[in-house]
Amino acid sequence: MLGMFQEAAISYIDENTSVLMPFNIFYKSLPRYIDHIHSSVIIKAKKNQKLEDFDVELLKVLFMIKYVTGIKANPQNLTTLMVGHIDEDVMNLRNKIDKSLKRLVDQTLVQKNGEIYSFLTHEEQDINRAIQQENVELGEIINKASSVIFEDIFQDSKYSYSPRYNFSFNKAVDDRYLGKHSADMGVRVITPYYDFRLSTDDHSNMISPISEGEQINTILRGISEENNEVIIHLGEDSSFLDEITGLLKIEKYLIKKSVDLSPSSESILKAKRDEASEKRGRIKLYLKEALKHAEIYVKGDKVNIQKKILLKESRTP
Repeated sequence: MLGMFQEAAISYIDENTSVLMPFNIFYKSLPRYIDHIHSSVIIKAKKNQKLEDFDVELLKVLFMIKYVTGIKANPQNLTTLMVGHIDEDVMNLRNKIDKSLKRLVDQTLVQKNGEIYSFLTHEEQDINRAIQQENVELGEIINKASSVIFEDIFQDSKYSYSPRYNFSFNKAVDDRYLGKHSADMGVRVITPYYDFRLSTDDHSNMISPISEGEQINTILRGISEENNEVIIHLGEDSSFLDEITGLLKIEKYLIKKSVDLSPSSESILKAKRDEASEKRGRIKLYLKEALKHAEIYVKGDKVNIQKKILLKESRTP
């Protein structure tokens, strides 16, 4: 350890006092002490023409903090670790790191789990690639979103107008119903994946062209009135859908690869099971946030409903 600090310090001996030592510099002497399984990932990354030199340096940092429990490998902390000058433009560096992380994830050298990025060994890369190749249908994604919304968040099966009057209602997400749909009224949640079938006609000759937003507003008003439904439009943020897709891929892979594993593979799959659990938590959190800020349509009108009313959950813990 002292040798690493000494070698890094010597390499900066001629720099002026405004220069800071970014964390990646400490990797220089590490290859002599670490397993080839890890160093070969860095060596291979250097030869990857889809990556930039900065990407490799960031990958070194991610490797060095991979097993350090006290440092979260999120973009903010990575930016701090990569600062190389007292007058560093931190915002510019953050943007550079964000782009670099995307390239590293695209090359399956790094995994993104929420806001945390992890260096991947070759075996972890192979498993991640296999997971990404799992096929997930749109219907499976919407069904999962529906179960979280109507079973985990909104658990009541009936609308209570008063102690004497309780009304059943249909439950739907986009065009897919959850359970029976024979009630006289319903609640329909519209996700960013919903196909609005917007008009593509040329409006260039119109005095006041109809915008995409106006078309969507008109469609949602129409659906709420025609179907006697409360329409909850979640907007354009698809974070929860991305998380659901990732979760379903992991679950499918784990079902196939649950027996006859090597110790190292079992350790990786355990981490995947933990990741799946974290995704379930984020899916519910992201959906709650989307519901808080959703647009609501009732009987053809857009209405303003307070968040605390909208997010009234079941009283069960």
